[in-house]
Amino acid sequence: MTGRAHQQLFSTHEALSSIGRYGLRKLLGTGASGSVYAAFDPEVGRDVAVNLMLVSPSAGADAVGLLEAEARGWASVDSEHIVRFHEVGTYVDPREQRRQGVYVVREMVSGMDMQRWLDALTRPVTMSWSQLLGMFTAAGSALSAAHDRGLVHGGFSPASILVGYDGGVRICDFTSRLAKPIGDTDQFTTVAYAAPEVQAGGLPDALADQFSFCATVWSSLQRVVQGKMPRRVSAVLARGMSENPTDRFGSMQLLLAALERARGGLLRRTLGAFSSSGIAAL
Repeated sequence: MTGRAHQQLFSTHEALSSIGRYGLRKLLGTGASGSVYAAFDPEVGRDVAVNLMLVSPSAGADAVGLLEAEARGWASVDSEHIVRFHEVGTYVDPREQRRQGVYVVREMVSGMDMQRWLDALTRPVTMSWSQLLGMFTAAGSALSAAHDRGLVHGGFSPASILVGYDGGVRICDFTSRLAKPIGDTDQFTTVAYAAPEVQAGGLPDALADQFSFCATVWSSLQRVVQGKMPRRVSAVLARGMSENPTDRFGSMQLLLAALERARGGLLRRTLGAFSSSGIAAL
């Protein structure tokens, strides 16, 4: 991964056209911490995604450096379930009174975020609880790896999970308190999954990430899989969404272990039912 400093964004009719060597093709979306563009890297001939994060005016004089260090921290997390970062640097946006920000150039994932993926699933859904939980625990493992390095996602939701056409799952779109908010409407999805202490004005931490992760899993499973949620799964998720942070699991690693045990129990019950019905049929 490479890094550059103070790249100039060029503007054409108030629309961003490039940053450094990367030609910005179209806006893919906005979130609580910035905008994501589809772009092209002519040096290596590949499509990439560019995340632009302006620094909040109230963040302080050293905010740009801190935000850049945070982005580099995410780039260093060793997990196959985090989007790969190619470059991190700083830039100046002429449209925002020459306000500085941080850009991240990352891999372009062929697929869609979990929010849209769930919307696109054909009804009735044939995917099992075990399959869905496997996808979420993969995303959770990346969150756990980030926590191990002292990083906090800060805005985990279904939109933070990319589902590739290859079936792979990766997390993206970390939210920093140093970044300039895009607007209340754009932040709705993030706020809907935020822990109570964060909604009350507190800073997000690993336990707040745990709440958001469990809220994401809970709502997604309720949307997709028909029937009552298995008790083992609901008990784990309910603890992770405890109003009091100290009542949650001590870490994402402990939460994921509990979910894996619940998932294993579901799988054994499913195989047992299948075997019983097969014996009866004989």
